[in-house]
Amino acid sequence: AEAVELLSALHVDADAFPAIAQHRYHGLSRAHLGLREFDLAFEKPVFLFGPDPVIASEAMLNEAAAAEFQGDFDNARRLYTRAERASKVLWHRRQAEIAGKRVASYKPYRSRGGTVFVLPDDRTTRGDWYLGYGTAFYALSAQNFLVDRTGGPGPKLTYDFRTTDPSEPSRLWVTATQGTDPASIWDPHNRTHRPANRDDYGEQYAIGAGPDLLCDVEVPAGAHLLSFYFVNDHNYYEPNREYTITVESETETLAVTDVRQFGGGVYKRFAVRSPQ
Repeated sequence: AEAVELLSALHVDADAFPAIAQHRYHGLSRAHLGLREFDLAFEKPVFLFGPDPVIASEAMLNEAAAAEFQGDFDNARRLYTRAERASKVLWHRRQAEIAGKRVASYKPYRSRGGTVFVLPDDRTTRGDWYLGYGTAFYALSAQNFLVDRTGGPGPKLTYDFRTTDPSEPSRLWVTATQGTDPASIWDPHNRTHRPANRDDYGEQYAIGAGPDLLCDVEVPAGAHLLSFYFVNDHNYYEPNREYTITVESETETLAVTDVRQFGGGVYKRFAVRSPQ
């Protein structure tokens, strides 16, 4: 929201400085996309697809992602195909190819109104989750090294992690027994920030080849906040990591969003109502 305010107040003569105007509108577009303000993100495409070919390439990917996040999967595939063919950036063409295959694998988008809604990201709380999360139930990956640490005053929820590879159940990682990085999750038992993670062991696979981390969770009846915390552990920091999250029922895709720039930690949050 602050980026939108700052960039909106910045006036650039597009005729005199087309590349600068393109950068301004690209920043606005990305900010609106992050806020899921899809109509505003691409209201002035003539400026997005300006003289800078790298910015134009990123804009093609973002426009396709906007369609994907709204559940318009046919249009998303069309736009990713366009980016794969027209982008001047090799890595962007590869990203578009991977994304097109991902979208093709989705179940149909929800058809009877929403039961899961994507909420704005939380980049402020960071590792101190107890300030606003876990008020009913929490599961802290690998905080007991070999198993998760769970708790909370509400009923214990049943959850299970796996991957799309039957031989890979998922991995728990603890990169330090304790630390001072505020982005690492707080361990309430040992009263320290412990950098611990769960992942799909994807570094053993080609980029875009999975195996993908899957989580089955039973949410009780009523309205709930379901949150997942992502952090790029500074002990083995890997640049340019990006993920796509889908929330699915047995027959439908209920929500789609992405995870980007999470070196400082980000909570991806979903409002969930009724049993799912």
